Amino acid sequence: MSGELLLLAIGSCSMDVLLRFFRERGISGKNISVDVFFEKHASATQRDRIVISINGDNDLLSIDAEMIKAVAISGGVTSRMKLGSNIDVRIAANGTK
Repeated sequence: MSGELLLLAIGSCSMDVLLRFFRERGISGKNISVDVFFEKHASATQRDRIVISINGDNDLLSIDAEMIKAVAISGGVTSRMKLGSNIDVRIAANGTK
């Protein structure tokens, strides 16, 4: 259970800024989801990576992936977390990873 509230805050923050970003470009957010999880580091002395996985339909492919990644970590909670954490943003269209 450790860290679940942190992941919830990161996911909520990312989803909020992403939905705003997509709607400004005329893309519906109803088929877009954000999953956030920890990915264990190989070394026990290193922090786990926080992964933000953005999933959606092919509309995601029409937007520059680097721009989507930048938006996903631009919210208040996420931008503060990235200062001291390893955060990886992954994008998958139509359920591909």
